Amino acid sequence: MYFAQKVNNFITYKMKNIINKLYSTLLITLIIGGLSLLSSCDLSVDNTSDNSSGKTNEMLLVINKASLLRSPLSDTVKSFFEESQPWLPQPEPFFDVTAIPEKQFKASGFMKKHHNILMVSINPETKKSFVETRKDLWAKPQRVIKFNVDSDTAFYRLFNEYKHQAMEMFDDIEIERTIKTMKLATDYTLATLVHEKFGMNISIPGGFSLTKDKENFLWITQQITRTKQEVSVGLVLYQYPYTSTNCFEPTSIIAVRDSVFKKYINGPAQNSYMKTATSFIPPQSEVTSKFTTEFAVETRGLWELEGDFMGGPFISYSFVNPNTQMVITIEGFVYNPNNKKSTYLRQLQAIMHTISFPEKK
Repeated sequence: MYFAQKVNNFITYKMKNIINKLYSTLLITLIIGGLSLLSSCDLSVDNTSDNSSGKTNEMLLVINKASLLRSPLSDTVKSFFEESQPWLPQPEPFFDVTAIPEKQFKASGFMKKHHNILMVSINPETKKSFVETRKDLWAKPQRVIKFNVDSDTAFYRLFNEYKHQAMEMFDDIEIERTIKTMKLATDYTLATLVHEKFGMNISIPGGFSLTKDKENFLWITQQITRTKQEVSVGLVLYQYPYTSTNCFEPTSIIAVRDSVFKKYINGPAQNSYMKTATSFIPPQSEVTSKFTTEFAVETRGLWELEGDFMGGPFISYSFVNPNTQMVITIEGFVYNPNNKKSTYLRQLQAIMHTISFPEKK
């Protein structure tokens, strides 16, 4: 899924004309198949306006047989969704999964409001196994995915076929939910600064403050006070002219990143500066059509300070501004040593997904 020759060929031969036209035509989409939208009497739309519940990166597993709550079937689901994220310095799962019986789920109106729900219904009378999904079924935003099968064997087959799509759907809801929360308290001063400097709209929640403002570069920071440790969350934007599709090669993205950060992001120790960490977990890049610009390169990895011992994870998106022909990279990074970082990364990712461009006059 990460950059390989196939993706490099895509950039070289397919994206050149598209980028040169500045997105005036539809992008050639990288489609990762979707789940079938099938009807079911169980998943009838409630048309609710209630807000969904649950913690960030949390998923509810609902099984119609209580005996399967502690079984290989349940373990299979948990082992996939609770797999450690590969771009973090300490093990953190993609999702925290809580399994409950369907009887308890149906009896609780509160549990139906959870934002990520995966249901498994095993019934020998099911004539044909299928998967169905609904968005905003009992709350908003919410994703409900249900596997309807006649046996454990049928479930394993169907789950292996659709598990990655399910992961993406839950991931999309996490971003949507975080964006909805952030927009309730947007910092319009910082949003205006970004608009004036980069020609794009963005929603930045309160709590961030300007750290450095240079030509084609902006760094804002949020300091979060915790009992044992100060958490530092950074959001960085920089831009440079688009020259060719080589701008989107992973090596080029990292080279520009390290050059910009060495110049502008200094650490507390003398002569220390931020750079990309490559020895422990190499950065990973992939082309995505799901970003707000329809084409972007998402890069995840670790950062460290040259001349110091600080470090943490980062996520960035590189894309072309359709109005200026400038490549923009927006990055979020977290410093929270010895503690979880994925929630903060998710929030930064959501901020980046609020980007939009005004229509060119």
